[in-house]
Amino acid sequence: MAQMEKSSFVGIDLGTYNSAAAVIVKGGVKAVRAEEGRSALPFRARGEEVKEFPSFISFHPDGAVKDVGLAGKNEAAKSPETVVWGVKRLLGRSFSDLAESGELARFPFSVKADRKNGQCIVRVGGQSYTPVELCALILGRIKTRAESELKGPVSGAVVSVPAYYDPLRVSPIVEAARLAGFSHVRTIPEPVAAALAYEREITVRPLRVVVFDLGAGTLDVTAGLMYQVPGKPGEYGFMVEKNTGNPALGGMDMDDRLAELLAGRAGLAGLSPGDRASLRRAAENAKIRLSEETRVEAVAHLSKGSVKVDLDRYDLAAALSAPPLDILEECRAQVMAAVTGAGWLPQDVDLLFPVGGPTRLSVVEDVLRVAFQSNPAVLDQIERFAAGAGPVDPMNAVAAGAALSLTRRVSDKVPTGYGFEDYDIEPGKMVLKPRILIPPDSPCPFTSPPYPISWSVTSGHYEFKILQKIPKSQAREPGQDYHFVGIQRFAVKFPELSRVMLQMGYNENRELVVTIQDPVTRHSVRYTGIASSLSVPMRYPLTLARPEGAAAKRLRRVFPADDDLARFAKWAGDVLRNVSIKLAGFHLPQPELLQTARELQALLSEPREWEQAYNAINGLLYGAHARGVLSPEEYNQANQKICEFERVLFKLEEER
Repeated sequence: MAQMEKSSFVGIDLGTYNSAAAVIVKGGVKAVRAEEGRSALPFRARGEEVKEFPSFISFHPDGAVKDVGLAGKNEAAKSPETVVWGVKRLLGRSFSDLAESGELARFPFSVKADRKNGQCIVRVGGQSYTPVELCALILGRIKTRAESELKGPVSGAVVSVPAYYDPLRVSPIVEAARLAGFSHVRTIPEPVAAALAYEREITVRPLRVVVFDLGAGTLDVTAGLMYQVPGKPGEYGFMVEKNTGNPALGGMDMDDRLAELLAGRAGLAGLSPGDRASLRRAAENAKIRLSEETRVEAVAHLSKGSVKVDLDRYDLAAALSAPPLDILEECRAQVMAAVTGAGWLPQDVDLLFPVGGPTRLSVVEDVLRVAFQSNPAVLDQIERFAAGAGPVDPMNAVAAGAALSLTRRVSDKVPTGYGFEDYDIEPGKMVLKPRILIPPDSPCPFTSPPYPISWSVTSGHYEFKILQKIPKSQAREPGQDYHFVGIQRFAVKFPELSRVMLQMGYNENRELVVTIQDPVTRHSVRYTGIASSLSVPMRYPLTLARPEGAAAKRLRRVFPADDDLARFAKWAGDVLRNVSIKLAGFHLPQPELLQTARELQALLSEPREWEQAYNAINGLLYGAHARGVLSPEEYNQANQKICEFERVLFKLEEER
């Protein structure tokens, strides 16, 4: 990438609680400041180290945006219902899932279910905002400051994402960056970005590296190899061997535990939203101070007066180790899962990179000491880190590494796998089972071999239930390590002859790419991205009873009437025109969707090719929604109409 192109990019660490940014300048990397000429940190507590851009958004009482960043964090305790924070934890997850897990209970502002798609919306005053829109406000603020730093336009962003995020949760971040005005968006796993920020002398032998990234919202642990690029002195890359983590564990969860402890010790109950916000801030301050002091006095300024509670490091350790989840043990277990998943032993590790504010806590440092007790070199690194003598600033390493990734090589792996729901026919029953085409921990990008499917579908209409294979550590219950994430469709011209081929893969941005092809006619459809945030746990195998005599029935396909085909063609033409208008005005070029639109235009002039037109309209709508060209409401309305047409286009009747 040319230097001019690099200068128009900003590396962004989009944090749950605080964000940071960096740009490439002559001579290295420069942090983007939240305020002109000075760091925006006067609000911090004693010992508190934060990133430049607090991920807080303040609103006026009528719901209009007031400010983004510092002002919002300052106002959070005084006006908790009009200051929004922690929205990164809402991305790509349904309201019901978040409500059941207790995730929403910490927020003093209003979070409701979006009736259109089951996701979350945040209500402030008379306005509603999606998590994507709120994240776009934070990213837009960073874009404005980066352009001020560089004294010119910034059109591209490399946004870090938790290494354990799957495409369901990465896509909304990409969408938010586009909504913020970035024309070119790339993503990079947070631990990988952090590793790129550490300047190390690397010989011919690659270094075994573990990045322990514990932020406000997520825990990521990555084991990988840092290596010298052959023939290019001074240039190195990072190759992921294993990603592990917990996307629902971070400093916010620690604050929850400590706030609960403070409330219990002070005998507090039935607190107002404002008092709960003040208690959380007192808990956060006490946690931060306990990283340097052995005993502190936590002070919460409540509406009926101040509350003071003495806390020490043993209290903190006890709170973090309490049921239902021992947070400290979970940190240790994820470190070991990364090390063993890479095929290493703890003593094989050359470098340990701790990243994120909570890693400064002595109880977390003790976890790392236990995990690497057999490795003196790493133990020495932990002691230097605890003394504040680490090689880089752990609070800004991710943003700096994201910017540097423009000049360095990265080889990533995606911890989740993908496939579809297959089945076997047995006497009197049908057994549903998962067929995984992208194994967990596959490299990114990745393409699976074509998989032949010979289902007996005499209507010529195939529906594929797309499944996600998640690591066992993320399953809600034992055995629920498969999730249903959506349906993709395909029609064939000659069902009695067809043998559908299915192929899956990841593109460079971790988007899921599914290609379905009919080998007889060579017709195909390509689905890019995931067009919903639906994620339903599934148990397999699943056995369904078959009605008596079902196998003996002979069914034949009934081709649609001419007027039904004409109605379908008219509707598809209307949809095509609508999508084409939106593509023309979309801020980011979409060559793949434009090609699909051109193919659909040609097919609609050939009534005999209605099966292929059906495939094209499915692929166009799916891709337009996944890329943010169509809203969820527009996509859902079109999808409902497609289902209505399927009942007339793919009729079956029993032969007599």
